[in-house]
Amino acid sequence: MRLILPLHLRRLVVLVGFALLVPMIVVSPVSAEPIDDKRAEAARLAQNLEVEGNKVSLAAEGFNQARLKQAEVQASLAKVQGDMARADARMQQARGLLAQVAVQSYVTGGSNSFFAHLANSDQSNVVLRQQYLRFTASDQREVMGQVRAARQDFESAQDRLADEQEEAASAAAKAEAAKQKAAEAEA
Repeated sequence: MRLILPLHLRRLVVLVGFALLVPMIVVSPVSAEPIDDKRAEAARLAQNLEVEGNKVSLAAEGFNQARLKQAEVQASLAKVQGDMARADARMQQARGLLAQVAVQSYVTGGSNSFFAHLANSDQSNVVLRQQYLRFTASDQREVMGQVRAARQDFESAQDRLADEQEEAASAAAKAEAAKQKAAEAEA
């Protein structure tokens, strides 16, 4: 036995069926669009994150390189400061030696009195006089040469120190700039 529904109920059942099926058919393509949009947006976000991550990585690497350079320059600066101290000590030693020669020359009359004494002596020992003259002259030249060399070393060390200090300041500025760039990349 079949149940016969009145016409208006059959129409109602068909209408309700269409009402339920139409949104499913129409919504299927529409509901796929937000998923595709979300996937595309997720892919864009992933790409943006990768690009930003690369920027941060490059900035951090730049900062690390700048810090290494700064440490290298600081070590070089310390070495040059040590060289400067040694050159200063050598300069002081040469000045002390020069002062001793000056005092000795003052007390003994210097090489002029030695030359006068040789001129007044007899001519019997010419070879000995020549050796004394060479020794005295070479001793004074040696002292003056030591003073000159010490002064040149000191001035050279001063120049190197100034260069190293300038390079250290530059390295510190580069490290600070790299640090700020890394902070901006992270933000």
